[in-house]
Amino acid sequence: MKLFKFWMFFLFVIANRPIFSAADPVLVFQDAGFLPHKDYTAEDVVRLLTEKNVRYRKIDHAGLESLSWNLSKLLILPYVRGNFSKTALERLVAFHQNGGGILILGDFPNKDKWYPLRNMQSSLLHLTRSSEGMKVEGLTAKGKEILGESLDLSYFDGKNVAGVKTTAYPPGKTYNLILNNSDSWAAPVVVAVDRKGNFLGARFAIIGANGGEPRENVDGAYQMEWEYNPGMLTREWEGIEKMVWRLSQWILNRLEIAGQIDLVPVHREGEGPSINVRIKNFSDQD
Repeated sequence: MKLFKFWMFFLFVIANRPIFSAADPVLVFQDAGFLPHKDYTAEDVVRLLTEKNVRYRKIDHAGLESLSWNLSKLLILPYVRGNFSKTALERLVAFHQNGGGILILGDFPNKDKWYPLRNMQSSLLHLTRSSEGMKVEGLTAKGKEILGESLDLSYFDGKNVAGVKTTAYPPGKTYNLILNNSDSWAAPVVVAVDRKGNFLGARFAIIGANGGEPRENVDGAYQMEWEYNPGMLTREWEGIEKMVWRLSQWILNRLEIAGQIDLVPVHREGEGPSINVRIKNFSDQD
């Protein structure tokens, strides 16, 4: 009887164990049904993490559907095209809301045919997205802080880089890391975000690239002149390893405790504004 109880307990533990160990600090998304940018894929990320002696675990789409925020502090998502299920997207958002960091290499989740902007699901993460071409001119002050002043950008001299304009919803703080010749400040190709509001305390970053053909080409309406451009997301540039690594470290090195005071700035006369104080503990200690 004791042996039977032991085996029943053992089977219960096995059946309910988490898919990923909490000791694995980095999750790397890779699934045969999802296309990454050919110039920088999950295998490139794995090679970098291996060189840095960082523990990692690959996660496929089924793994995303059971993703829990306490299994890792960072998810790296090399992605261009492929449909995420509603469950996977909900888990991804919940992971981020509970403090899990996200580094996207390429583009935000989009659905069905690659339609620039139209089918983009960036709003689920409270981020906006659009595209613009630009020329790299250096690092911003925040770029030097996160990426290091010694990052060599000479590879991009004279090249037109595909930019992905990314901005967080208020009250999140968006940092443009790359100086460029665009008239719009919010046209960065590399972005770091300190999350507040619903994503209190988490961090997000993206190395944007524009790798999908225009809607007219995809639908066969007519063929526009178009050339694939990986932007800064290419292993041909020696600095990409340093950029991915430094962004990962920035995401992981967040404050252990985050706090925020939420209030309604506009209210009816005579009605007191609602005030809510939130504190989140990201450390391993109670």
